[in-house]
Amino acid sequence: IAELVDYPVLIKPNISVGARGLTKVMDARELLELYPRVVARYGPSTIQEFIPQTDLQYKAQFFLDRHGEVKAQVVYSKIRHFPLEGGVSTLNCTVAREDICALGRRLLHAMDWYSYADIDLITDPRDGQVRVMEVNPRITGSVKICFEAGVDFADLLVALAMGCPLATVKGYQAGLYLRHPGLDLFWFWKSKNRLRADPSWFWFFGKDLRYDVWSLEDPGPFLAYVLGNLRDLFSLEARRYKYQRSYLG
Repeated sequence: IAELVDYPVLIKPNISVGARGLTKVMDARELLELYPRVVARYGPSTIQEFIPQTDLQYKAQFFLDRHGEVKAQVVYSKIRHFPLEGGVSTLNCTVAREDICALGRRLLHAMDWYSYADIDLITDPRDGQVRVMEVNPRITGSVKICFEAGVDFADLLVALAMGCPLATVKGYQAGLYLRHPGLDLFWFWKSKNRLRADPSWFWFFGKDLRYDVWSLEDPGPFLAYVLGNLRDLFSLEARRYKYQRSYLG
């Protein structure tokens, strides 16, 4: 398809995390050169349309029963992410977007999907349309924002596994923020908009702000997270894994 697609395009490994292996190519020559190298390192990969990263990305979380009925749904925007070119979210905010919910429902119904689903989307600045980037059956790293907003996906997963009736969760709290302080520090380090961020990067406390790992009620996971990252600083292999986010990076 090298001569058929419109450039630039992305080479995206089918199995990865964050932006690892994600490679932007500008023409057919680059695609033919880089595709075998990405596949050799990361495994089977997909050629995907490149959408300029000038607008918001979104995540839509769903839970469907075995008959395809939607039992819960949450949409949140990725206000900041690292790497800046596209990667793991560092600050999220729940939003009321029925258009995104409807798009996700149509997609999942067409796939005969059931159980948990994580859909990544992006606004195309060329026409304002929200487009699907990928669908994952795994729990997303920022799923805590859904719990804080009133949707307990863990309870639904357990009920489905146990064959129990699934409750229908109607609605969720919009305007709730979830921050990953470690990755947000990297965003601050790299971003040219660090002092013009909205909301401010220096906003650390508020009734609508939560943190990925930190919790006064349960500080253990945060301490383990900090100690684990300090340990990784002294491991060359761990440092490469954490900070080499793209094939060419």
